[in-house]
Amino acid sequence: MSGILVGVDGSGHSQRALEWAAKEAAIRQASLTVLAVDQAVAGFWGGTLHYGEDETRTQKVREAAQAETDKVLAALGDSRPASVTVTAGVAGVMVKVRGLLSPLGKLGSLLVKEAITV
Repeated sequence: MSGILVGVDGSGHSQRALEWAAKEAAIRQASLTVLAVDQAVAGFWGGTLHYGEDETRTQKVREAAQAETDKVLAALGDSRPASVTVTAGVAGVMVKVRGLLSPLGKLGSLLVKEAITV
């Protein structure tokens, strides 16, 4: 699976990264995956805590990333990537790797390195 993966967090830096990634994907007619993360709540003894509102917060993060992506794509005009996917997950829990959502654990750094090369 080839394409461009870009992470967004609402900052100016991620906005510029998204703009670059969208333009590059359009030039190469490659797929573009936009990944937004919601910060996980760390538990007192380590690990992450899960609350009922987590899915709602993550959905809002995904919607914000979708709106940002739509704005960038509109600025591209007719030049578009082959496909665009916007997804969101909880930081420290999941990362999109080769089309699958994989749990981050001891191999988390390896998964992140792999995600960068998707």
